Amino acid sequence: MPYFLGLDVARDSFAAALLDEAGQLVNTASFANDPAGFSQLVAWLPAPAQTITVCEPTGVYNQHLKQTLATGFESLHEINSQTLKQYAFSQVRTKTDQADALAMADAARTLFLSRPETLARSRVAWSPERENLALWLAEYDRLRKAIASLRQQIGVLDHHAAPDAPQLQRRRQQELKRLLAQQDRVKQRVELAYKQLDDDQACLIDSIPGIGPISTAATMVVVRYVARFRSADALKAYLGIYPRRNQSGQRERRSHLAHHGNALMRHVLWNAAKAVVIVKHDANPFRQLLERLMAKGRTYNDAIGAVCRKLVQVIYGVLKSQTSCQFPSIPA
Repeated sequence: MPYFLGLDVARDSFAAALLDEAGQLVNTASFANDPAGFSQLVAWLPAPAQTITVCEPTGVYNQHLKQTLATGFESLHEINSQTLKQYAFSQVRTKTDQADALAMADAARTLFLSRPETLARSRVAWSPERENLALWLAEYDRLRKAIASLRQQIGVLDHHAAPDAPQLQRRRQQELKRLLAQQDRVKQRVELAYKQLDDDQACLIDSIPGIGPISTAATMVVVRYVARFRSADALKAYLGIYPRRNQSGQRERRSHLAHHGNALMRHVLWNAAKAVVIVKHDANPFRQLLERLMAKGRTYNDAIGAVCRKLVQVIYGVLKSQTSCQFPSIPA
């Protein structure tokens, strides 16, 4: 008989609520968010190997829990808060940790009975190597943002009238040099962590021209499992790689790329698009798309945005079909 467990994880503790197959509450409890608490949870469950478990993504707070318990349950899933709210499982009007845990347990049961495909897409497959890659990639992204901000400040100081502006500019330039050296070292760590994966998914993404190690690593961390997305358009929406319309009445302003999505992924896709259009190949479809749009009067940046969308389409295609990317053959 399957059981359904909901876990509401906080920094120091987590609440657990357990339902049986009929949806009846078996028990609730709270445990410390540490190895001792994880062991107590397993001992508290009547049948861990037959328990389907749901928790919300809570940043770093549930990482050790996932690492310890992902293989101990029948399955462990991360369901985002919006999905849980859509189902509105809990009848409790006040917000408590136990009420949230009960809602997640009911979500696990309802999804198991009615939407197994949603549950399958959310399954946690713990991989310390991927988590290590994500950690170094986050550090790379932090340095990237700091470098971009510092370069902007140095540019402003070029036109500053204050007598001490040149001195401050030199200080900022020294700091920029230090950050660039740090970024190079972190980039090497990202590439090392990425190569240690020996992942078929990485090889598929690598086969796409213009995609380098950082782009591949970002795709693996952000996209994770392509089965989570119904279509390439769903992946584009998730990443914010689509033209956002701005229309009111008879007036429609110029469309531009949406502003949501993972900032690092958008950054690497933009750079990958600029790299792939210069790949020398007579049948390069990305270059053909750029030239076709610019011939119609579109700006270079507009055309690169379209190339970004095509890259996402290709990423989705190679991961879905498990087939490497190849340019079309040229007729003899």
